Amino acid sequence: KQFFCGCWYYHMLERVADVAEILDDTNTCQELRQKAQIVKEEFNRRHLVDGGRDYDARNQCGIVLPLAFGLAPEEHRKTLADTLVQYIREADDHVTTGFVGTRFLFDVLADYGYQELAYRVITATGFPSWLHMLQTGATAITESWLGEKDPDKSLSMAHFSLGSVVSWFFEYLGGIRINESEPGLAHIVLKPIMIKEIGSFAVRYQAKCGEIYTEWHFEGDKPVFNYHIPEGVSAKVILG
Repeated sequence: KQFFCGCWYYHMLERVADVAEILDDTNTCQELRQKAQIVKEEFNRRHLVDGGRDYDARNQCGIVLPLAFGLAPEEHRKTLADTLVQYIREADDHVTTGFVGTRFLFDVLADYGYQELAYRVITATGFPSWLHMLQTGATAITESWLGEKDPDKSLSMAHFSLGSVVSWFFEYLGGIRINESEPGLAHIVLKPIMIKEIGSFAVRYQAKCGEIYTEWHFEGDKPVFNYHIPEGVSAKVILG
């Protein structure tokens, strides 16, 4: 509890500091940033182990959250990502992050160059996995990995938590990234990851300003990227 609450406490301080900065509340922003720095230093002093190669939670989620939230020291992040990959391979390319970490798992893998592994995890068929869930007869992402086979019928049959990974399809495969310094999607970043094993991919996002569309496919070994953005919106395209 101390470990995971510490992750979220740091994330909370940083996000509210971001809000204070947007609102030009400089004093609150500085106060929260200072608290966040104290939390970061103490968290890593207590929990970072094995010379910076792991956290004492010793599981997938225990690495995903510190990396996703920027809590891990920069000099240890690549090594920690490698340890995360080791944990995933030990689980036969299956997810074990649970409710609090699944949302960020694929983002972290792609950010550190393991997008092919992310694809293998999300297309795994054994338990626990999304495809196993659907194979039980579920027609949406359920609250439980057991899907329709879960004996607890009070659980949701259409639940956000494990379904939150859908954002990865838009932000990473589709490449539609929010530029937080430009509100209202006035300026966006298009940075797709193109996985040859998938072959082709397209996504549409209906924003208030209009539809954003991206598509990529492979012609032989060469990836080809196309996109359409609404009038009045500018985009920075980052490939490779």
